[in-house]
This record gives sequence, C-alpha cells and structure tokens, in this order.
Amino acid sequence: MVIMIGSKRLHALDVIRGFMIFYVIFLHAIIQRVFASQGSEFEKVVNEIPLILAILAFPIILLSIWGPVFTFISGASTGYNLGSSVFENPESLNESLKKRVANSLMLLVISKISLFFFSGRTLDHPYVTHSLFSGSLETGNLSIPEFLHLFTCNTLESMALSGLLLSLFFYIMWKNQKAKPKQTAKTLIILAIAVFLITSYLRGMVSDSEVMMIKESLWSDRSYLKYYLFLTIYGSRFAMFPVFAFALIGAAFGVLIAGKVPFKEIFRWVIISGTGFIMVFAISFIYGFDMIGTFANELVLLQMQCLNIGLMIYLLGICYYFFDVRASKKKKKIKKKERRFLKFIRKYSDLSLTIYILEPLIAQSWYLLFVFLHNGPFSTNFPLIILYVSTVLLSWFLIIQIWKKFNNRFSFEWLMGKGRNIILKFLNGYWLKRFTFREIEPKSYLKLQLWVARGS
Repeated sequence: MVIMIGSKRLHALDVIRGFMIFYVIFLHAIIQRVFASQGSEFEKVVNEIPLILAILAFPIILLSIWGPVFTFISGASTGYNLGSSVFENPESLNESLKKRVANSLMLLVISKISLFFFSGRTLDHPYVTHSLFSGSLETGNLSIPEFLHLFTCNTLESMALSGLLLSLFFYIMWKNQKAKPKQTAKTLIILAIAVFLITSYLRGMVSDSEVMMIKESLWSDRSYLKYYLFLTIYGSRFAMFPVFAFALIGAAFGVLIAGKVPFKEIFRWVIISGTGFIMVFAISFIYGFDMIGTFANELVLLQMQCLNIGLMIYLLGICYYFFDVRASKKKKKIKKKERRFLKFIRKYSDLSLTIYILEPLIAQSWYLLFVFLHNGPFSTNFPLIILYVSTVLLSWFLIIQIWKKFNNRFSFEWLMGKGRNIILKFLNGYWLKRFTFREIEPKSYLKLQLWVARGS
C-alpha cells in the first residue's frame, strides 16, 4: 500500500486510501465482530432490509464490497511510478521494474505473515480457518493456523500478484518501443475488459453449489496447486479474477497522469470508461439482477464489480482534480482550506498497511472486553454498538499519533522498506550476473579499443 518510490506524491491516492482504510476499521468492527457473534445475522439483516432503507443506505452498503479499491490504488501507483521514471528516462525501465518487483515480492511475504498471525476467520475453504493471534481471541483457545489458511485470498496478495503481473506487462509493452501514455492506457483497459470476460466465462462453467464440492475434492486429494488456482477465480471477493482488472484500470490512469496528459483529456477517459462499466451494471439490473441480495454473498458477482470499478474510476478522476490539479493552480487558497484534511487523512494513508493487518486484532480485543462487561453479545444494543465502534476508531487514532512520533519505525511499512532493500540487493546481483557479459563487457571493450586507437 505504498504510493511512491521516488516520484511526486499524488494526493488523490492518499485521500482515497486514507478514507477507505478508515472505513475498513469502522466496517470490520461491525460486520466481523458485532454481527459475526450471532452467526449469519448480518446476512439476514441485509436480505430483509426494506427497499427504501436499502436505497438510503446504498452508498454505505456499497462500500462494504469495495475491497478491490486497494488493488485499484496499488495499480494506479504502479502505473504512475513506472510511467514517471520511464517517460523522463526510457533507459530507467529495468531499474524501475526491479523496484516494483521487489516491492511486490515483499508484499507477498507480508500477506502470508498477515494470514498466519493476524487475519480474521475465513469462510473461503471447506471449513472455517483462523490465524494465530486473532484466531485465538476469536475462538477462546490457542489457534494454530492450518496450512489451508495460508491459501486464503486476501487484498494484500491480490495487490502483490497484480504488481508482479503489471511489471511483466509494462516490460513487454515498453522494452522494444517508446512508452506512450495513451497507447499504454488503452492497452491496459482492453486487458481489464478481457479479464472480466474470461472471469465471466470461467465462472459460468461451475455452479455455486459445485464450488465447495470442488474445493473439498481438490484439498482432500492434496492437489494444492489446482486448489490455489481454483481459488483465484472462486476464492472470495478478493480472488485474482476479476480483481486483477482493478489493478489494470488503476495502472491505466496512473500512466496517463505520469505522462502529463491534460486533465480535460484524462477526464474524457474517466467518463468513457467509467460510464461504460456502470452501463454494464445498469443493463443487468434492468434485466432482473438481484443487487441487494449480492451484498450478503462472499463472492461478489461481476455485475457489481462493474459498478464498483466504474465508480472508482470517477472517484479517482474527481480526487485527482480537487487535490492535485486544482491545488497546483490555486496553491495558496487550496492549501489553507485543505491542509488539515490532507494532514489527517495522510496519517491513515501512511500506515494503511499496518492498519489493515492489525485491525482484526485490535477490534477483537475491544470486542471481548465489551462482551465481558455486557455479559454477552450486543448485536441488538445500538448505543453499545456506537460506543464500541467509537472506541475502536479512537484507539487507532491514538496508535497512529504515537507511531508517528517514532517515524513509523517497526510498522509494516517500515518492514516493507527493509525487506524491499534486501530483495533489491539480490535482484541487482542477479541482474549483474545475468547481463554483465552480454551487455556491459562489449560496451566497455569498445571504449577500450577507441581509447587505444586514439592513443596510437
């Protein structure tokens, strides 16, 4: 969840990510703690909610399935950082790609650390699995994570894998030809549409009732690779297909911004692509798509994902205008009005990775204390729910303030930086061994010959 590696900071990405991680704290405290204590009570509430209330609460409910927004932001960050480097200096492609690959590999490691120690319970598998720390608090017993739990699809893994795939695509697109922002963005959007179409085709091959049967069969046969590949499509709302499409779309707009394409032109791209995805949802809704029932499902249907990605495109365009384009034009006026807001939201953005990983542990700890004081679950006690959620939010506000005093040392962002540097050293060593004889030596030898010739 890191925005930049050597490029100008995009406030738009800070604002979106900071707000969404704040909302994750709020949402998970309610759904995964308060209502989870009563079995499927949240699903019952969603399915039985009156239509008028559903319409009024639609924005809040919709954000509950916006998990891929972090992959979208990560894709935009990748496109922006790579584009900024390569458009300035085309020869920096390999060096920039190494940084992105190292970043993605370290994030993949951290995703497994998160799953093992901190993640909440998961329903992706044939039976419920738990992590070590959060799982022990959830079950009341020492929870040793099973090997199966490490196969769980999550946001961090989708971001890491998307980063690796995007690096590969950028290398293929830019290695033999000049990087062009519009052409690259167009290619990435076409690839995103292809991901949606492929996902639609593959999901149509297996009915919902067969999904769990196939999971059980693959796991019992110890076909771990097949099981993992199956989860990339049928795992959860964070499955790589179609979540990878969010990274592709984000990268497309990151490249356009890095290429200094005029905002009017970028917003034209926003309107065309964003409206296009929303129209797919609108047409399916007209033809009877059950929108409300979708929120209770673990696997988000493609129609809703089209709506999500369309709205995210508009959100990025609007935030980019207000916090980057407009701010640069009217620097003094904007700075006074928005400095405090940006400072507040950036604190959450800067620690978004740490918050995302530790949030289940903090929320569960407070939940157990409230259950103890209340002598039982409190899913029907509205004032107590408000107090509990406020306590969790306040806790994170204080944690962020304290961590900031120590420059975020020993946070997962800090660990990301340390791990990325180690991986970069390895990659640099590999690159030297791989290319020294073929690329460096001939050039050095040619210079030596020229020097000898001049001297003679």
